[in-house]
Amino acid sequence: MSHLEVKEMNDGFFEEFEDYSELLTQGTKVNYYVVCKRKLWFYSKGITMEQNSDAVLIGKIFHEDWSGKRGKVADIEIDGLIKIDVIDGETVYELKSTKSMKEASRTQLLYYLYVLKLRGIHKTGVLVMKSTREKVELTKDDELKLLEILREIKIIEKQNSPPREQKSSKCRNCSYHDLCFGRDET
Repeated sequence: MSHLEVKEMNDGFFEEFEDYSELLTQGTKVNYYVVCKRKLWFYSKGITMEQNSDAVLIGKIFHEDWSGKRGKVADIEIDGLIKIDVIDGETVYELKSTKSMKEASRTQLLYYLYVLKLRGIHKTGVLVMKSTREKVELTKDDELKLLEILREIKIIEKQNSPPREQKSSKCRNCSYHDLCFGRDET
């Protein structure tokens, strides 16, 4: 799809960019933007703590179990930007082992639907969180919100230092907790 086609399809959303691909980013960054902008900054600088996280390991096991039981094709990577958990026909599935970061997970799924739409592929989404499912459809308002998120992600990535800590209940189980607060603080 050419840059011109993308501009027309999005009513000029990308006019300030030479190429719409300058604005696109990894799905994980979209998720982290919603969860914690400091976590996003660390991740964007190549500082990853997920390999030490029990929650991430549990999520991987849930993902493998869910897709394996259903015989679905899993982990479809597109342009090095997004890694879709499962596509089945007209539906994109985003699998999460917990509901704790529902809004971030939903936003990540909307972003996947948006990236696919930019490539002329129209799908609906289902957010699977343990035993619940939520249907997700991309709207024009979602596209506008995603565009703003993408712009803000680019701003955060260009910063020389991470945003200040914003301690919340999410921090306790975050794989980046020790990096932000040290080992002694809980």
